[in-house]
Amino acid sequence: MKISLKWIKELIDSKLEVDILLENLTDLGLECSSSIIGPTFKNVVVGKILKVEKHNNSDHLSLC
Repeated sequence: MKISLKWIKELIDSKLEVDILLENLTDLGLECSSSIIGPTFKNVVVGKILKVEKHNNSDHLSLC
């Protein structure tokens, strides 16, 4: 089963480092065979397209 570290920290309010937390969970009988830290992003801007229209001078372009 995969569980988010963020979700675990919301439930147990732990300030432990990830490695120590995984070790403690294993000691409790909750085996952790691997941990994968996902990518982190910096300077990312997210936009939402509100309207799409066909371009007047093109058959394959759209204005967003």
